[in-house]
Amino acid sequence: MRIRPDLTHAPWLAMPALQQVLKVLEAGGGEARVAGGAVRNGLLGEPVDDIDVATDLTPDRVTELCSAAGLAVHPTGLDHGTVTVVAGEGEGRHPFEVTTLRIDTETYGRHAKVAFTEDWTADAGRRDFTINAIYCDRHGVLLDPLGGLKDLRRRRVRFVGEACLLWPWAAGPGGPCRLCGAEGGAEAAVGRAGPGGAAETLRHPAGRGDGARHAGGRAFGHVVAAPGQSCPLYPHDAAG
Repeated sequence: MRIRPDLTHAPWLAMPALQQVLKVLEAGGGEARVAGGAVRNGLLGEPVDDIDVATDLTPDRVTELCSAAGLAVHPTGLDHGTVTVVAGEGEGRHPFEVTTLRIDTETYGRHAKVAFTEDWTADAGRRDFTINAIYCDRHGVLLDPLGGLKDLRRRRVRFVGEACLLWPWAAGPGGPCRLCGAEGGAEAAVGRAGPGGAAETLRHPAGRGDGARHAGGRAFGHVVAAPGQSCPLYPHDAAG
C-alpha cells in the first residue's frame, strides 16, 4: 500500500463547497484544516465520506463569518465547539461539521468538558490515535504534530497518551470486527504501555459484539494486518 505524502491532488479536497468553507474561515483571520478520518483515508487512498473541519476560531466567530457569506449554520454541538455549516449549490450542496480546537478539562468516560484553544498540537493531543491526529489545509499541505503519517507508513496504530480501554466490538455474527478487521469480532482489548514503555498487543479472539461504531475502531480496519494476527498497539511516547 502506497501512503501519499500529502493531499495536494485529492479530488475530494477540491470540492467547491469545502473550499468555500475553508476560504471563508481563513478570510476571517482564522486557520482552518480538514481533520481526522478524512485525512487518514485520503492518505491511504481509501474513500472519503464524512469531512470534518477544525479551526482556531470560536463557534460564535465561525457562525458570524459563515452567515455573512450566505452559508447556512446550525448549532449542532456548541458544548463541544461544533457547528454544522452547509455550503455549495444544487447537487454540490454539502454539510460540514466545523469544530473549534479544544482541550479536555474534565473527562467522564467517552464524554468530556472542553475549553477552546488555538494550539493545534493540544487539539491533536485529545484524539484517540496518532493516525487520526493529522490535519490538512485547503491546499493539501499536512500538519502532523504527533507523527501520524510515519505510523501510517509503518501500518502501526499508536494511542495518543498512555493508555486506552477498548470495549467489546463487532459488526455482527460472522462479520468483520470494526476494531481490528478480524472476522467474527473481538471480545475486548486493552492497549497500555507495559514495563519500560513497551507496548502490549491487541489479539483477535472470536466473539460477538453489539455493532457499535467509533472512529477509532474504523481506523484499525484501515491499518492493521490480516485477521488472526496480533496488532501492535503503541503508546504515543513509545520510541521509534
